[in-house]
Amino acid sequence: MALVFLVVLGVVFLQIQANPIRNVVLNNQNCSYQNDRVYENGTSRLMTEEEKEKLEEYLQKMKIWNDRVKEISEKFATDMVEKIFTEKVTMAPWPEFPQLSCFCSHCQ
Repeated sequence: MALVFLVVLGVVFLQIQANPIRNVVLNNQNCSYQNDRVYENGTSRLMTEEEKEKLEEYLQKMKIWNDRVKEISEKFATDMVEKIFTEKVTMAPWPEFPQLSCFCSHCQ
């Protein structure tokens, strides 16, 4: 189970690293942000400066979250290898997942 967990974590980490800084898609809301534009129901508009700042803040929080989850997971994997037969091995709780603001009309 731990191996599957770490593999899933690796996919999340790689996906965050591979996405361009201004390319974020909100799933199941018919709303996406790409290249400083908001796309909704087949139309698009430029992001406001406030929206750009909120998106940048979210991306910074995601990087911090991702780094912390990676650190927690690596420690857990190390502990599993080194202590599994001698001590109880537990994983530290993950930090709270950052929330992305919605800039589309259905969530205003």
